[in-house]
Amino acid sequence: MLVDIKQRSTTVFTPKHEKSIAVLPFGNLSPDPADEYFADGLTDELITDLSPICTLHVIARASMMRFKRSGKDPLIVARELNVRYVLDGSVRRSGSSLRLTVRLIDAAADVTIWSDKLGGSVEDVFAMQEQVSRTIVEQLRLKLSPEEGRRLAERPIDDLRAYETYLQARQLMWTIEASALERARQLLTNALDLVGENSLLLSTLGWVHLFLLETGQAELTQQLEAADPLLRRLLDVYPLTFVNHGWVGYLEWQQGRYSIALPHFRRAYELEPNVPVIAWSYACGLASAGMKEEACSVVDRMSNDLLATPFGKLVIFLKHALRGEEKAALASVTPEFIAFARTQTFASRDLAGYYGMIGHVDEGLDWLETAIDLGYINYPFLAFHHPFYNALREHPRFSKVIERIKPRWEAFEA
Repeated sequence: MLVDIKQRSTTVFTPKHEKSIAVLPFGNLSPDPADEYFADGLTDELITDLSPICTLHVIARASMMRFKRSGKDPLIVARELNVRYVLDGSVRRSGSSLRLTVRLIDAAADVTIWSDKLGGSVEDVFAMQEQVSRTIVEQLRLKLSPEEGRRLAERPIDDLRAYETYLQARQLMWTIEASALERARQLLTNALDLVGENSLLLSTLGWVHLFLLETGQAELTQQLEAADPLLRRLLDVYPLTFVNHGWVGYLEWQQGRYSIALPHFRRAYELEPNVPVIAWSYACGLASAGMKEEACSVVDRMSNDLLATPFGKLVIFLKHALRGEEKAALASVTPEFIAFARTQTFASRDLAGYYGMIGHVDEGLDWLETAIDLGYINYPFLAFHHPFYNALREHPRFSKVIERIKPRWEAFEA
């Protein structure tokens, strides 16, 4: 939602990147509050449109969503994120009509350099999105390569029904909550039924499967391996899609093939370094391959906004554990994150290994028990492949703990 900028004298603001932008979460002015997914989706899609432009530094979605409904002055946001430009706006949808209000602010000069009101039908959303992206490119005087220009005009999902279904699924996916993820999976399946095989839908479905696995939906474990050939096909067709590389890397990593996983993690990070799960995956991949200081450097390069996310908290602990910094590792875990980790298998599973690395083996095994209680059953990964479990595996209690899940794993495989 647009926030008024009041005239005031401020200190000179010099952003780190001259060509840098933050897209604030669009406000939902629709009569139906349930249409919020549409406003969030438009925010995400504009970030996605702008991010591949090599001459523009774009703040990732994970950092921006914390400003949703914050009411913060865009100029303050710009200073917090160290960017020169801020885009904010609102969406109003009523029946088949759609109205989009946007404003582009130069925070360094404290002026609005472009604003507009775009109206039309819901079917015009793709054209509106492209118009906003191209206007930003023009106002910032960016030079696009032919490939970048083609991408701005690209519509990954042409069918409006499928597109709306995708937006609903993506909003649900980012909650990382089991029932919402299951609903997201069904929505994406519905969208695929409408349009057939589609890279964006399939890659998003892959992430939903990953998050379902990590929240204890164990019936999807076997589907990870089944997805492998499909994801490799996607890499051949869409080699510049970071989620595809991250997904393949994670499959290899869970099976202990660290040297094969690392190039995929690295490529995903090169394509999109500002997504917390990608930075965490790359750091884990480096550490698994014995490149400890390189892993710590990834953490050191992460912004404070990224480090404040759950994946950011995990990677801070990992960095201190890799360096043997026991006190710093323990100090990095806040009570809020502990409460979160007790509800999520991916966090409790990996905290188990990190605690073991700093000599707190019993506490690590307690976290392993938590992951198993939450439904984690991947016996081979815990018993043989998890790269940070060496200290846990040497403890007599470890075999007793994972024996709890061995029958469940074997029954599942049968």
